[in-house]
Amino acid sequence: MKPSIKWALIGSMASLLWLALEYVVGLHDKYIEYHPMVTNFALLIPILTLRQTVEDTKALYPDLTFQRAFSECAIGVLLSTFLAPISVYVFFKYVNPDFFNSFIQYTVAHADQMHVTKEKALQRASSYFNFQMYMIQIVLSTLFGGLLISVIVAYLQTRNQRAKQ
Repeated sequence: MKPSIKWALIGSMASLLWLALEYVVGLHDKYIEYHPMVTNFALLIPILTLRQTVEDTKALYPDLTFQRAFSECAIGVLLSTFLAPISVYVFFKYVNPDFFNSFIQYTVAHADQMHVTKEKALQRASSYFNFQMYMIQIVLSTLFGGLLISVIVAYLQTRNQRAKQ
């Protein structure tokens, strides 16, 4: 199996497990105030899977170039971008269907900290915390964030190869 396909599948499953772990730990309700900080650690998933994609590709092609490393990562990113909405749908449908409601309620409860009325907080939160908006965010962040990480990983993983030339 191509490294890009293998690691895109692993990364997609890891992302789904990460969401489930956030839920089980209570970051979607009991400890919701910590969610914005802790969820950033999920960035390790694409970083590590793209790095491993390049490592596995390097094992197949010892004279790995930046272009080949990046293209292999880009294939993985495109597949991950396709799989991300499916994983997220499964999570919101079967694991935590109350996700958006919890975040809306939390936002409204803390409206005074944002210096807005509860009505305004509800309006803003409802337009932000919904399935359609989350799908747009997940697709765009997976695609563009993944491509950015791919450039960095491919560069770092092939810089020694360029130095030898």
